Amino acid sequence: MKGIILGCGSSAGVPNLYKQYGNCDPKNPKNNRCRTALLLEKEGFHLLFDTPPEIRLELKNAGFPPIHSLVFTHLHADHTAGINDLKAFADEKPLPVYLNAADEDNFHRRFYYLISDDKEMDKYSHGFNLNPVYPMQEIKIGPFTLLPLLQKHGEGQSLGFRIDNFAYSTDLNAMQDDTFEALKGIDTWVLGCVSVKENNKHLYLAKALQWIDIIRPRRVYLTHMGTTMDYATLCKELPPHVRPGYDGMTFDV
Repeated sequence: MKGIILGCGSSAGVPNLYKQYGNCDPKNPKNNRCRTALLLEKEGFHLLFDTPPEIRLELKNAGFPPIHSLVFTHLHADHTAGINDLKAFADEKPLPVYLNAADEDNFHRRFYYLISDDKEMDKYSHGFNLNPVYPMQEIKIGPFTLLPLLQKHGEGQSLGFRIDNFAYSTDLNAMQDDTFEALKGIDTWVLGCVSVKENNKHLYLAKALQWIDIIRPRRVYLTHMGTTMDYATLCKELPPHVRPGYDGMTFDV
């Protein structure tokens, strides 16, 4: 299995319109971060996690891979705003989309025109075929077997996923005990960590390192990073098995 961190920036990206680069060195290209998305490839099958605003450019930079299925971690705008671009992969048949069953009604309200069985669907596309998923119930998508994991995200929730010995956990600030147990034994973890300072909606650095000590993966790549997370500084200060991600970073599992 091959992974590509398409984008690793927080909700406003880096640089952003609030603090521009903040503490991040603008001379280091690895501090230029589009909003967060992940692509997994196995046996020629491409599985995309989330559609941030820059998804068109992120997929261009990855070499225009075809997308065979789409998974949403949650429906915040920084993870869904690029969704219309995915119509390009629904020309011949509906694109399978997987999302938390608790988010299904919200998706219908916001993106009714993209759903394959909706009368108002864009006539130039076959649209999306929705598939609700449930925490702790495995699903099969192409060659992948995913275990959805419930996460707390501020006052709301998101889904993380374990896929064999790999896990993807972004946009979270707390996990239930059964989620921690389900993550144990993984080899590689892509983990969202927004800031050095404490945050009430996202994981921050000190807490992320505590979790890593509990789960004990062989290696961790941080994603969903904001303007306090300078790439070179993190590389110097983090333990060797924990590395900051960057847009376009590839890894094998």
